[in-house]
Amino acid sequence: MILRSEHRRSNRRPLEGRIVVTWEDNGEPFEVRGSCRDISETGVGVYIDHPVPKGAYVAVRNRLSSLRRAGVVRHTTSVGTGYRLGVEAGKPIGFRYD
Repeated sequence: MILRSEHRRSNRRPLEGRIVVTWEDNGEPFEVRGSCRDISETGVGVYIDHPVPKGAYVAVRNRLSSLRRAGVVRHTTSVGTGYRLGVEAGKPIGFRYD
């Protein structure tokens, strides 16, 4: 199933799996585990247990697959006990989008 919103530049595809998100905040490194929600040519949606500031540069990876993305957090939304992040990514890092 391909998801499309009128405001998006590219189609999203559901992609479930465990991920690790890393970033720095005021020079302090953070690394949290979470789950992937969806992916597109220009971004990735993830769920994690820790808020990440809007505008933060993050890396998203999955050690068991070829998912490697880096980009800027465009939104952080509180969902239940966690957070949903929307990351606008540049070119995929070692990930083929089909």
